Amino acid sequence: VSFRSPSDARISPDGGRVVFVVAKPYRVDTIFPRSAVWSVPANGGDASRLTFGPRTDEAPRWSPDGSTLAFLSDRDGNIEVYISPADGSSVMRVTKTGVDESQPTWSPDGDRMAYVSRDENGSPHIFWVSLDDLIPNELVFRSDGEIDPAWSPDGKLIAFSKVSNEPG
Repeated sequence: VSFRSPSDARISPDGGRVVFVVAKPYRVDTIFPRSAVWSVPANGGDASRLTFGPRTDEAPRWSPDGSTLAFLSDRDGNIEVYISPADGSSVMRVTKTGVDESQPTWSPDGDRMAYVSRDENGSPHIFWVSLDDLIPNELVFRSDGEIDPAWSPDGKLIAFSKVSNEPG
């Protein structure tokens, strides 16, 4: 028996489509389930597969104008941020850090992305990248435990949460 589980559904900005992840059961060759990003019309209809990575494609996020999807994939080894037109017709790698990324978040104008990347000690930090040059920029705080990046409405600031193991 093979089970598949849908998760992480996201409605497009215009309300016309829903993207989601479909995962197959865990396999012995990876710690992550094999998964892909799918899309379906919001009012019902046939679903179509958008990503075809060899293992894990997850965490789809619509660009503000709905033309592009960001998602996470381990198709090149570790988990990196990728973008694709909303129809899945092509894929471009956004980050190339050699460590696992998480929590991709579009800027309000859709020209930048914030994400979480871990340092050599495994502590998460917030970075952002312009889609024009793909150069990673770290927020200057450099505090350990930065997660959950969120852009201000004008795109000038990034708020984040800080996790700590310190008491109090």
